[in-house]
Amino acid sequence: MVCLENALILEEPYQIYGTIAALNIAKETLVYIRYTLDGWKSHIDVIAPLLSSSTVYDIYYFVLNIPKPTTETNRIEFCIYCNINDKRTFCDNNNDANYVIMLEMKPPDLLPFKKVTRKHKKRHHHNQYVVENLDYINEAWKTYDKGC
Repeated sequence: MVCLENALILEEPYQIYGTIAALNIAKETLVYIRYTLDGWKSHIDVIAPLLSSSTVYDIYYFVLNIPKPTTETNRIEFCIYCNINDKRTFCDNNNDANYVIMLEMKPPDLLPFKKVTRKHKKRHHHNQYVVENLDYINEAWKTYDKGC
């Protein structure tokens, strides 16, 4: 019903951009990203605005502002969920493992190392689309953020 399509990590500012696919089965569908920076002691829910729609599935996007790494390794975990008509909820939590992003501080004079782990391997056809439309997504996010 809902699944993460891709995630891109940006440095300066530290952000995670991504897209989510959800089956188009109801008009009242809300898609969220739930993430934690402290091993689920606390979490943040971010709504994913609609990016595009078809008769089969809708594409949503998200932007997570994440802190600059302050220790040797910073772990970010997240999952996706959608609420349909305030009655049903569907999740994508990477087969109960959550999606995990490890940000490592870069040593002086070396490039940063970023690793995204994903248990199941699928090819996603929207990766290039998101890369080509990052400016649009960023502007749309700013507009959405101001409206709430």
